[in-house]
Amino acid sequence: MDIQNLTLEKYYFDCVTNTLFMSPKFYKRAGQYNSEEYVLLQMMRKDIPGLRLQVAAKKNRKTPTDGHLSIKSMRRYIELTREKEVLLKELENVIAANSVKEHSLKETRKWFKERFPNYNSVPRFDADGYLIIDENAPESPDPSANQEEGDTP
Repeated sequence: MDIQNLTLEKYYFDCVTNTLFMSPKFYKRAGQYNSEEYVLLQMMRKDIPGLRLQVAAKKNRKTPTDGHLSIKSMRRYIELTREKEVLLKELENVIAANSVKEHSLKETRKWFKERFPNYNSVPRFDADGYLIIDENAPESPDPSANQEEGDTP
């Protein structure tokens, strides 16, 4: 058995509290007879009386939120709208324009959230079954919309 192959990511021994902290994967393998983890655990139990074992909690994976939109999700949402051909073409143009940037998906998500601000709200459908897009959402970025009434460019 080669103990050097086991990395600190799998287990950690705290000699002050006589506790062996282990990953869930290490714990599972330690239950398999004659695995490297099983042999190591048996050696430690023999050498350290009163050894306590503690399994680290599994890391919770983040559930997808609006910040984790995928291109596929954006396409599916757009396909529910009446203007799907135009909007899908617009999405493809945004993807193509952002593909040269370092954080292209982030920029595409930003565009999508600005274009469809009610994405996370309860969807509403018209009589024909098409998704109703918020009427207050901007059709495209308009630089003159941010100016005050009395301002001139």
